[in-house]
Order: sequence, then structure tokens, then C-alpha cells
Amino acid sequence: MKETNGKINVVLDSDVLINYSKGLVNLELYFDEYEKVYISVITYLEIFGFEFSNKREEKLLTDISKKVVIVNINENIIKKVIDIRKKFKVKLPDAIIFATATFLNADLISFNDADFKKLI
Repeated sequence: MKETNGKINVVLDSDVLINYSKGLVNLELYFDEYEKVYISVITYLEIFGFEFSNKREEKLLTDISKKVVIVNINENIIKKVIDIRKKFKVKLPDAIIFATATFLNADLISFNDADFKKLI
């Protein structure tokens, strides 16, 4: 894990942000514990790729998306995704999110262990 000023970095999965928007998670804990908080561009697309019925939840996610670093897919992440998909046969979005965390040498926080249990 990459250390920066004694803290490490983290990538948040979509479910963490969704739980935050519903008041089930305190994201400030992650901002306090980690040096940088990232999300994959896939997470951003998953979250904002549908119409919100609750505008308060949408505003919370819009506001938090300004505080995190959104990581676009680059050539190194693409290579990792291909390796992950060939070896573990996981869904493409999960492979991209995991590859992003690996590329950044960061922790990955997800509440959906089933999506990532093969990869850990």
C-alpha cells in the first residue's frame, strides 16, 4: 500500500457511495483515515447513470463527487483489467474498479464482498 504522510489512499466502490446517500455510511471517516479518496470513473458512471427519485440523495452524491478524485481508465488500468478478467472471470465494472485500486496501490472499500472475494 502506498503511504503518504503516514496515511494510505482508498478507492470507494459504488455501494459505499449509495449507502452514504441513504445516510447509512459516514464518509467523513474515510476522509479522515485516508490521505486521498478516489473513485473509478466506472463508479461515477454507475452512480449518476440513472434518474434519481430522491433529489436529496442526488445532491449528496453530487457534493461528495467534488471531494473525491475521479480516476479515468488509462493504459495501465486497461492491462490490469484484461489480466483480471482472464484470470478471475469477474464482471467488467468490478474488474475496472479493482484494477484502479491496484494501479493506485490503494485500499478498496466495498460492502459487496461477493463482487470482489475472488480478487482478494
